[in-house]
Amino acid sequence: MNWLRENWFWIVVGVFFLWSHGKMHGGHGGHSGHGGPRKDPRDRKDPGDQGDPHAQH
Repeated sequence: MNWLRENWFWIVVGVFFLWSHGKMHGGHGGHSGHGGPRKDPRDRKDPGDQGDPHAQH
């Protein structure tokens, strides 16, 4: 218990760091942004796009 009293400041700093780090990286829902729809990288908007130029056909 004495350890908690002596180190409460660093515990608060650590909890704040983890919370803010989670918010910066999207937290719940991955990297989809702030409430926007998730984008599938396979969806191609350009009709002339032939896909991966390095793919062997």
